[in-house]
Amino acid sequence: MSDIDPIRLGAGIVKRITGYSASFTNEPIIPIYNVRPYKNSNQWGDTIMYEVVGCNEDCAHCYVHPNLLIANTNSDTFKKKISNLPKSLQAFPQTSEALNNYFSKRKEAVIEFTGGEPTPFRGGLIKLAELVQDATIAINTNGLLISEYDDYLEPFKNFNNFEFLISIKGTTPEDFRRFTGVKSDYWESPFKAYEKLIDAGFKTHLGITLDTIGFKEEENSLYEMIERLEKINPNAIKDITWDKIIDQMWGHKFVGTHKKMVERGYWTISDQGKVIRHTNIKKTKEFVESL
Repeated sequence: MSDIDPIRLGAGIVKRITGYSASFTNEPIIPIYNVRPYKNSNQWGDTIMYEVVGCNEDCAHCYVHPNLLIANTNSDTFKKKISNLPKSLQAFPQTSEALNNYFSKRKEAVIEFTGGEPTPFRGGLIKLAELVQDATIAINTNGLLISEYDDYLEPFKNFNNFEFLISIKGTTPEDFRRFTGVKSDYWESPFKAYEKLIDAGFKTHLGITLDTIGFKEEENSLYEMIERLEKINPNAIKDITWDKIIDQMWGHKFVGTHKKMVERGYWTISDQGKVIRHTNIKKTKEFVESL
């Protein structure tokens, strides 16, 4: 498997949506492929969840179709998803104003963005904050852009209604590489992002993904990682949501998507009971190589 450069991948996705290459855009857009009410979402309770097109990682356990993750707007998968949105949200890419108008008719007090990866659409998030005012805007993120760009968070500091959840995949650089397909150098990104967010005063949660089949071998690295997080924030352990790969796999199987995940080249269970990764992640790999 060739390691992905997430900066390059993210810039290519932004280009597909905006027409120009950039790690993030300041235009007032947040392209989504799905919207749904969500009960007790992570730490935020009842939310309206917007699922964003495009991601700068390629997580093997992700349930999102590759055509949505690489913003292949010409694909049947993408077109079908957009056509299933409420009519007021079918103009792609969606504007912050359109997302606010839809939300304002709901009873939920929280707008949650998940992915894909929301942070490449910084301008849209900031514009939405100007529009919603009192509502909480919760952003699920891998933290890469927050980590890599010192000025990324600056416009967010003008508002008090943003909250974040930083996603950490695995407990070691190699786990991170295996889970995400991204160069292990970027293993540091979520930790750097978490520190920046805490230092800036943002309420920030953590989501940690574990491969529980190999858990005993990873106990020490898990404890070391928690100690590292507690040095950044002594209360970090209270803000962690645990996400286990094996639980995701069987959960997806029960709702009928396990087979699709395997066919797309994500995780599967071998005869030996170990989680392995397929190597036919062609869509993302071909797109990255074409940039």
